[in-house]
Amino acid sequence: MTSSSLRTAYALLALAAALTSCKSHPQEPGADLHADHAGSAPATAAATAALPPAQNAVQAEMRLLHEATRDWVSAIANNTLEAIPTGIHKVHQARTATEKALEKGEYELPKKGGTLDDFKKQDEEFHDELVALLKASKANDLAATTKQLGVVLEGCTSCHTKYRF
Repeated sequence: MTSSSLRTAYALLALAAALTSCKSHPQEPGADLHADHAGSAPATAAATAALPPAQNAVQAEMRLLHEATRDWVSAIANNTLEAIPTGIHKVHQARTATEKALEKGEYELPKKGGTLDDFKKQDEEFHDELVALLKASKANDLAATTKQLGVVLEGCTSCHTKYRF
């Protein structure tokens, strides 16, 4: 692994640590888009399972994405890339419910950073990046998987900056 790849891997590990301890940011009264971020204890499968159910399809997909991202960082750190596809498949399955909720008008973007069509386009591009992560992990290419996870995380930040924060 090159020094650049190692720096990226270490940065991703630091980000994972931050994700497991960050405070939540409520988006609407009584609703928390990422409830599994709440509290200072590390986010674990048991801690996540103890949370109240997501209040809408977008929250459910984001919860799965958060859990998967945490697992992907661990998979990269341990070079167990075969663990990555499971999380991607869960997120893609949840996306169907999100798309239906958006079409039915059951979810409104918390922050008006653009139109619903803009959001859908950005979501499509994000899921394309997840497919690239899937391909890199299936090729068992640690460096490419690490780099692609960075692209995926940038997609998270970009969307949250525009539509959430």
